[in-house]
Amino acid sequence: MLKDYDVVIVGAGLAGLLAARMLTDLRPLVMEIQDSLPNNHRAVLRFRSDAVSRAINIPFKKVRVIKGIYGNFEADNPVATANQYSLKVTGKLQTRSILSTEPVDRWIAPDDLVARLAVGAKINYGIEKYVEALQQHNSIPPIPVISTVPMDKLMEMLDYPGPRLAADEKRREGWSLRSRLPESWEASVYATVYAPNPRKRWYRASITGNELIVEGVGSLVEDEKRGVMEEAMMGLGIWIPLTGKGIEYSQSQYQKISELSTEVREQAKRFIMWATAEYGVYSLGRYATWRPGLLLDDVVNDVNVIRKLMEGSSSYDAVKA
Repeated sequence: MLKDYDVVIVGAGLAGLLAARMLTDLRPLVMEIQDSLPNNHRAVLRFRSDAVSRAINIPFKKVRVIKGIYGNFEADNPVATANQYSLKVTGKLQTRSILSTEPVDRWIAPDDLVARLAVGAKINYGIEKYVEALQQHNSIPPIPVISTVPMDKLMEMLDYPGPRLAADEKRREGWSLRSRLPESWEASVYATVYAPNPRKRWYRASITGNELIVEGVGSLVEDEKRGVMEEAMMGLGIWIPLTGKGIEYSQSQYQKISELSTEVREQAKRFIMWATAEYGVYSLGRYATWRPGLLLDDVVNDVNVIRKLMEGSSSYDAVKA
């Protein structure tokens, strides 16, 4: 029964499960559209601080990440390189992470992070329960809802009367390929190579511990996967024999999203406030708030802000705290 819970969280991805862990004292109920626990984040997952680790009390590993640029005749021109990369991954001319290739410190979560976050969480699966979570304004008393649903989809589900986000112009579908490195290598290198050249099918290849991860926009057919992985390995200076069974492929509707214009950003803010005022729905996460630069490190603070808002603080006081 919904009366047994103080908050409903829509979406059992990383942002939703993080919120559930941080708000465990509010007896959260997580509702997920899929029939089982998803692991939607198949691209490279690194954290810029230990904020998430501390918030969920799960140790992360601090590593030093090295970076480079591959296959680009403008490699000595950082302006051209950055612009090429932005147009390749988003179709927009905006600032991206390739601007800096200096080594950086990052925190790496354990491989089973999603499963560990789900331990102890009450999760209901299935589309009917998912939609029901967005109708809690009809409950007596109303139950607040934290939604990680992408903004464009939430606008549709709530039949938002204002200007709607043209998400197809602001997002790019994409893919990720993964393969394991040989155990004999005892891999302890963390590295990323960017491929801004538009002729390359992939835009980023990374080594994260004993795993090789390659990412691109659009989609790949089966016959392309091996060749793309082999070219990415060249960029990383490594080589491992590949078979079709040794490559894991995943597709994402929201591989990359681009920044909103000032006007559309203001429209998005008005929608977020409207959803809270009319439905008791609080938007959380990169896609729900449409902030391309938002990291899970930032979501920790956003959960704390939402808690204050649910407890009755004004939006100004909640953000200021």
